[in-house]
Amino acid sequence: MTVNCFAETYEIPVGSISDHSDASIEGSIAWYMAQYGGSNTYNLSSSATYYCNNTLFVPGSATLGEKSGVSATIRCSNSWVIDGSDVLVILNENWACVRDLELHGNWKPKHLVYAGFKTGVSVRSCTVHKSRKVTKAHLIIFQKCNTSTITGCVIRRAACDSNETYFNREGIGIWAWGCTNVFITWNDIAVCATHGVNITASTNAYVAYNDVHDVGRVNWYNNMGGDGITGYHNLMGNTYLNWRVEHNDIWGCRNHGIHLSGRGIHIRNNHIWNCYNTNIMLADWRTTGGQDCSSNSTIRNNYLPKRPSSSNSGIRINQYKVRSVSVSGNRGAGSRIRRGPETCR
Repeated sequence: MTVNCFAETYEIPVGSISDHSDASIEGSIAWYMAQYGGSNTYNLSSSATYYCNNTLFVPGSATLGEKSGVSATIRCSNSWVIDGSDVLVILNENWACVRDLELHGNWKPKHLVYAGFKTGVSVRSCTVHKSRKVTKAHLIIFQKCNTSTITGCVIRRAACDSNETYFNREGIGIWAWGCTNVFITWNDIAVCATHGVNITASTNAYVAYNDVHDVGRVNWYNNMGGDGITGYHNLMGNTYLNWRVEHNDIWGCRNHGIHLSGRGIHIRNNHIWNCYNTNIMLADWRTTGGQDCSSNSTIRNNYLPKRPSSSNSGIRINQYKVRSVSVSGNRGAGSRIRRGPETCR
């Protein structure tokens, strides 16, 4: 690979290339990134579909996007190597970014964007949709990343389509697992087999100004669907999670609107309605292997206009430390509080 010492911008036309993930084809997206490497901007310059048979790897400090004024799509072709590729785009090194693109999975890969153990990676202003209809098929996964951002994206159809119900499958819109300093903001997330956003085992997470709706389609008739925003079974002991979940609009979830547990959680100024179980759950239901005890947490100033379908209570707290969880200023018919076991001392 040749690496430029100075940042450049490369414009990539669609041409007649049948597989833009093939670095051996001159002029493909993969060819440009392999030739010129990190610290550059790669802009798709055609308002067209760029087909890929395999994974695209975005190098360090590089941006993969589109030229201003065009509308470009990266789409998995019908020749996608299903047994060999599980991800459409991998942010392969620190500070890699994908922005302003439609990423169309065409139901082929399990995941559409992945970054693992990286710093500064981001997905910005993309449309990300249609992961494969199998279990554990998620749209965006950040695994143990630091200082990462997912913002301004439209995220749809994680392992399911809008006309599917009564199936057993796991598909998450955004899964930030074990991350530190993760920012998930201004996204529109819908039609997921399970959760809209999952921040389990992360610290310093800011989840704000998102629209999350019609998630948890899996087995919802057995009360097993996913949540709008979730993060529990963290098993991180006294770690101060520092989660701020604020100013989100959440509706039509087939389990809980927000379900979190742990120390240092702040759920504020959210608008939640038409969820099946509870609007806000601060609890861990694990019966083996330990539970998260919630403490140093607040649930404040949320607008919960409707009671959930299955309960008279809209806010539920279990496994928490007495006098260390503050609930105040919540409004609406769905703001009634139900407290369960106070297992933390």
